[in-house]
Amino acid sequence: MTVTAGHGTAVTLDTTAVRRWLGILHGDSPGHVHICSTGDWAGRAFPATHLDQAAAYVTELDAAGREGIYLRVTTLLTDRPAGGRGGATDSAALPALWADIDLAGPGHAEQDLPPTVDAGQAVIAATGLPEPTIWVHSGGGLYPIWLLAEPHHLNAGNLDAAKTLAKDWQRVIEHAAASLGWRYGRGVGDLARVLRIPGTVNRKAGLARPCRIIGATQHRYTVAQLQAALDTAMARIAPPEPTPAAGTPLIAARPAPGRPARSPRVRTSTSGPSGRRS
Repeated sequence: MTVTAGHGTAVTLDTTAVRRWLGILHGDSPGHVHICSTGDWAGRAFPATHLDQAAAYVTELDAAGREGIYLRVTTLLTDRPAGGRGGATDSAALPALWADIDLAGPGHAEQDLPPTVDAGQAVIAATGLPEPTIWVHSGGGLYPIWLLAEPHHLNAGNLDAAKTLAKDWQRVIEHAAASLGWRYGRGVGDLARVLRIPGTVNRKAGLARPCRIIGATQHRYTVAQLQAALDTAMARIAPPEPTPAAGTPLIAARPAPGRPARSPRVRTSTSGPSGRRS
């Protein structure tokens, strides 16, 4: 579907870019890829070995004029999870870590968002985290993507660790954004997260803006490397250990020889068992 952007340039679905992105993110993943769109978050799932079918579905959604078309970051264990795109426990593999940086502009009512691409990229630079493998411009924000050298297969034994890794990754980014005076919503670290697909059209706020890759490197990481980088970053932002107030003795003074120790005074409470005054 061809749409004319506000500046007069025609914005159309780039099917080649869509298919390339499906391969980049899930070409080696087990399970099923999940695609959904604004107005149909349940979407559809396809075996990761049938990415051409998934790309064809994206074309159908674009022809219907969907405002946004999204791909789940993790693959699914089955093609029909309960509750549409499923939750974290439905995840089969994690191919990357990500962030979702909103930029100031149409479609974003929040204040104090980074105003430019450079400002958004400066947030990631301030985290001390490794350089992203890929930068995607969603049409209204940025997705830095840290690709893994191979998909991280998820199971009951490592699922909680993967959930914590993805969640705390966002916490570090939120802290870096705040240090620069910008807002970042860290509630985007769930393993069921969906992101716009490069090659599609962002039609939010009645506009037509391309979602596209704007930068890429050769960097790929292991989970251990990203976890180590996260641990270092978390140590930098951890609050300092409390220190005793000036004049507070570290060891209670002993009573003088021959003088009995003073018993602590007991005060009768007027509070009930819940802590409220009765």
